[in-house]
Amino acid sequence: MFQAKSEEQLAAERSWLSTERLWLLHRGGFTAVSALQAPEDGHEPGRLKVRVEATGEILTVDEDDVEKANPPELDCCEDLARLRYLNESAALHTIRQRYGNNLIHTYAGPALVVVNPMAPLSIYSPKVAHMFRGCKPEDMPAHIYAAAQSAYRTALSSRRDNSLVFLGRSGAGKTTNFRHAVHYLTLAAGAPNKVSILECWKFSVTVSLRTGGIR
Repeated sequence: MFQAKSEEQLAAERSWLSTERLWLLHRGGFTAVSALQAPEDGHEPGRLKVRVEATGEILTVDEDDVEKANPPELDCCEDLARLRYLNESAALHTIRQRYGNNLIHTYAGPALVVVNPMAPLSIYSPKVAHMFRGCKPEDMPAHIYAAAQSAYRTALSSRRDNSLVFLGRSGAGKTTNFRHAVHYLTLAAGAPNKVSILECWKFSVTVSLRTGGIR
């Protein structure tokens, strides 16, 4: 259902559009800057004058060293594919903002990006898993349970095997997320004696490792 924007939201959007927001790339990562109208005299081709948002410092940088920034309302966008400007800085900023809000899962189109929190979380309980049972992909927030539910739902409707492919460097959390996925599938299908749902329902989970191995 369409929801009209408030005057404050419209004012914030107009303010953002009136100033070109950018990410300045540097050795330590990227920094928020705003583009300034460079004077015609002395303007160097391929160069851009920007103001650093945090300090107010004015710099002249190469145009190749900046990337477009998205509006603030997209800071915690659930799907990177929905960003107005999709670049490395925008994607990392979105993932960082979501991680700071304890949202460690982010869609990237049909894929799911998971940032390993390196600590136990309460988002993998049977109670949470129950909330995903029977749901359609469009009704589920980004979560490893959502990925498992989508594959399980497709397997049942198509009567064909489906796969979950876990990619990442050693220590990224492949094994942990594999266990979460199998745990959800076991709960969703109600496998007898909690045995592997992979055998009970002829459902294959493929673990693809870029480096290292499952231990």
